Order: sequence, then C-alpha cells, then structure tokens
Amino acid sequence: MASTFFILQILASSHLCLAIDNSLFNLTYRAVFNFGDSNSDTGGLAAGIAFPVGPPNGQTYFLKPSGRFCDGRLIVDFLRDSMNLPLYKAYLESVDAPNFQSGCNFATGGSTALAAKANSISPFSFGIQVDQFIRFKARVLALLAKDKRLRKFLPTKNSFEQGIYMFDIGQNDVDAAFFSKPEDVIATIPTILLEFETGLQQILYNEGARNFWIHNMGSLGCLPRIIATFGNDASKLDDVQCVTSHNQAAMLFNLQLHALCSKFQGQFPKAKVTYVDIVSKSQRFKQPLAACCGYGGLPLNFDARIACGVTKILNGTLVTAGPCNNTAEYINWDGSHYTEAANQIVSTQILSGKDAEVLKSVTRVKQLKELAQLLDTDSRVLPLIVTVSERVGSDAPINSEYSSLGGRNYGAKEQHFLKLNDAGSWIKDSALMLSTCKEVPWYLDDSTARVQVVGACGAKGLALTVGSEVFEGLGRYLVLGCLACRQRLKMLGVKRIEHILPTDTPLTVVGE
Repeated sequence: MASTFFILQILASSHLCLAIDNSLFNLTYRAVFNFGDSNSDTGGLAAGIAFPVGPPNGQTYFLKPSGRFCDGRLIVDFLRDSMNLPLYKAYLESVDAPNFQSGCNFATGGSTALAAKANSISPFSFGIQVDQFIRFKARVLALLAKDKRLRKFLPTKNSFEQGIYMFDIGQNDVDAAFFSKPEDVIATIPTILLEFETGLQQILYNEGARNFWIHNMGSLGCLPRIIATFGNDASKLDDVQCVTSHNQAAMLFNLQLHALCSKFQGQFPKAKVTYVDIVSKSQRFKQPLAACCGYGGLPLNFDARIACGVTKILNGTLVTAGPCNNTAEYINWDGSHYTEAANQIVSTQILSGKDAEVLKSVTRVKQLKELAQLLDTDSRVLPLIVTVSERVGSDAPINSEYSSLGGRNYGAKEQHFLKLNDAGSWIKDSALMLSTCKEVPWYLDDSTARVQVVGACGAKGLALTVGSEVFEGLGRYLVLGCLACRQRLKMLGVKRIEHILPTDTPLTVVGE
C-alpha cells in the first residue's frame, strides 16, 4: 500500500502566499504590447465605438478626458514611465498622429477573455485583440521591409521579440457571470483561463513573444458598484464590508491564474513570466470603498442610475454625479475603476518587487514518490505550491442513509413552495434552509505514494456529484407551513440534497 508522505492544504479559498524577491524591478524594455480591459484602456473603446469617456475623466493629470476610465494615469502608464517610454496611443486611434515605435495598446474597456456576446459593451475580446496584434505585426514588418525610415514610428523585429507583453483581463468575465448565472461563476473560471492560455501559447508565443507580464484580479467585491448591487444583505459582506462571494471568486481566479502561469513557464523555459498582484492597499486611503466620482454620498457615493460626470433628473430633481474634492483620498474613481492615486501606489509596489513574482521553471514529476523526495531536499522553499492530479481515495468513507460517499459530503435542505406574485398568480419557487459539510480523511493516490488532502469544505471549484435527492412532504414541517401562510406562501415540502465527492473520482488539486 502507498505510504502517506505529506498533507496538501487546498488553497481554493485561501490567500496565496508567494515567496518573492523584494529587489527593485529593472524594467528596461524598448517596447510594451498591452492586452486587456478598462483597467489598461488608454482610449481604445472611445476610438473603437465612440464610447463616451468625457469630463471629469482625466482631470487630475491630463486636465481633460484622455480615453481612460480614470481621473489620471493607469498602472500601465506608470510602468511605461519607469521605462522612460511615452504615454500610450490606443491601437484603434486613427488620428492624433499615433506613434507605435515603443509598442501598442490593444486593451479596450469592457473587453472579456471569452468571445464577446451580442450585448457586450466591447466587441474586442481577448481573441480579437490577439488577432489585431498578429495583423499589426505583419503590417509593420511589411512596411519596414519597404522603408527603413519608418522605424521612427513603428517597432522593429527586435522590438517584437525582446519587448514585454502585458495582460490584464478576465475581470469582466467573472463580473458578468454573477449577473447571468451566479451559481456557475466558479465553474466558469477554468473556461475563462483556457481561452487566455490559448492566446498566450498557441498565438503569442508562436509569434515570438517571450516576456510575459500578467496581472491578477483586484478585489472585485470591494468595488462600490458591486457592493451597491450585491451588498444589501449584511450577511453577504465580509469584515471590511466587501461582498464575500465576489472576493472569493477573485481569489480563486487568481489562484488558478497563478497555476496557469507556472504551468506556462514550465512548458516554455525560454519564456519569462512575471505574475503581478494588483490588489489595492486599502489601509492607505481615507475612503477605501466609496467612489470619488458619483452620486448618493457616503459610504459608497454610487448610484447605478447615473454615471460619473452625467447630469440628469432623479426623483424629480436635477442632479450631477460629480468628482470628490480630493481624489488622493479614494481608491475608487467611478464605482468600477481605480483613481490615479491608487494606480500609482499599486505601481510603486510592483516596481519595488513586493507585488510581482518572476516565475521559475516548474519542476515536473511523474510519480508522487518523486514529489516526496523533492520535498525532503534541504533546498526546498516553503510554502510550496503544488498541483496533483490523481484519483480520490479514503480509508474511512462517509456512510450515508441514501448513498455511498467519498471524502467530502455537502448536504442541503431546500424549502419548496408556491408564492403569490404581484399579478395574483401562484408560482413555484424554492429557498435554501440549511447547508452542512462533512469531511473525513481522504487522499490522492497513484500506487507509489499518497498525499492526504485537507480543507475541502472551505474550497471552491470542486464539482460535486449529486448523491441523493429526497423530497419530504409538509407533514414534518408544519411550523414552516403555518409561517408561510402569513407570507403569502403555500408550503409544498422540503427537498434534502446530498452532493458528494465519490471515491475513485479523477481530481486535480492545487494546494500548499
């Protein structure tokens, strides 16, 4: 029988602890090619679909709108400034004499990693941006072959090969999933990242890109827009008054993104991959949760009915969503985007090396016993992030009244009832009454060794199997039936559902 050699703590609901070099990042690239959404859009959406980005956007640094969803500069602007490169012109900008010698910005506000839908704000999804880059590169090289003097305006072949490729995308995909199918948000993350990986590997790397700079997702649940929409129930907020579900999704996204970056680095040793943490340092700001430019006053100063800079009639009164007096006191600019002050602090942290990790080639092993030997070496650095793919096993599986279970059992009770709607019709509905989770010792085993896994009850992203569904009539729940009468409900009964992680299930676990 395989021997147990170490315990793997699932990180799906935990903060990722990284061992990183605190030395100053020396960014000396001659060209920067950027892909992303509004976090790094320097005018793409405004130029591409004439999206209005008017005053007071740009007021702090540019003194006028610049196409950025910010009062001033973005993180990518500060990073380019550290390389003594001029401010970006958007790829789609056809006037104002754009110069692409030091790179090009394909990012557009509202863009997603997955293909854009008919109702998407931006049609320029990540795949489209990559296609734009391929065409851009081909056109540039063809023009330079005819006229070398164009090197004053266009990147050279060496610039494409030795430049740095920056990415900040995926937030809009996760954000939108909460509005469309909130129950599927976690399951959607691998699909989002697969699309991202495809762009990195099959297209950009094959096009000669070697230096990759990949931003993770900020605290989605701390955006004023998200809190105003999903935070009306205090039980859904964490201890700093951010929406728990959105921040958990962002953490899981970041965990899987980090694993993808490590995998990519291991597959392509000639690449240099830098994983960047852009989570804001809220303790540095007087107003960590309120929008600077908005309407409604503190604590959020956000109203979904009126955007930053807009004047309109609300409840019979003409009102304006105007800017705050001191943008340096705010993390958030307009309910969804950072202020220049926040962008500058994040950039400073990145350039100090505190929030960026240059990934090294991943050590790959074929058997679990080799992983045990790797952990026993004196040169190991802890915490060590590992990915293990094997089948679930347990020496003491959970015994259930309804099914044979494996290492983890999630039970839930749902009330099923008819409720009277405003039209006077009875419609069927349900609500969660109670959920419980039970975990027994379980492991992953490949016959050479065994790894014990803990933390499944707190993990996200586990696709559990429905072990049983039992519907119980109203007889056992007479009290609920009586209470329902007062709430214009007709109780039908309670459904007991068990979700299980069966033994022998093939599973990939990322843990510490």
